[in-house]
Amino acid sequence: MAPRSDAGTIRPMAAVGKRILIGYDGTEPSRRALERAAEIAGYASSVTLVNVAPPLYGKPHDGIPDPRGLAEGKRLLEEARSELARRHVRAHVVEPVGHPAEALVEAAKDLRADLVILGTHDRGTVGRLLHGSVSEAVVRDAPCDVMVVR
Repeated sequence: MAPRSDAGTIRPMAAVGKRILIGYDGTEPSRRALERAAEIAGYASSVTLVNVAPPLYGKPHDGIPDPRGLAEGKRLLEEARSELARRHVRAHVVEPVGHPAEALVEAAKDLRADLVILGTHDRGTVGRLLHGSVSEAVVRDAPCDVMVVR
């Protein structure tokens, strides 16, 4: 259980020595995930930011990124890395290409992540049926704990 402060509120515990992966796409939910990661990243934590570039074409060409999506992803990752640096958290970046949920799960496996943090768009039932839910797929398939931030 997390330690309680004098006022009785729960304080987050630092994730000392943990490998934390953050899914970041610049949206408000992903900004909240970045904030949460900055709050819990402790001494010796390894933080990795992931932005998944869309493929130029669909499968089986997932390895060829859309150049505009790649450039935008680089900009977003630098923005996120700067925000974490401002909070004294160093982060590495990973820029996979493909479907976001599959790429996040694969990155978590490759990095042997202890925790994946991502935001949810909370699209509702119809939105999930039409577009799928990245956060639900990551929760289902990730090899580690997943924190979904609202």
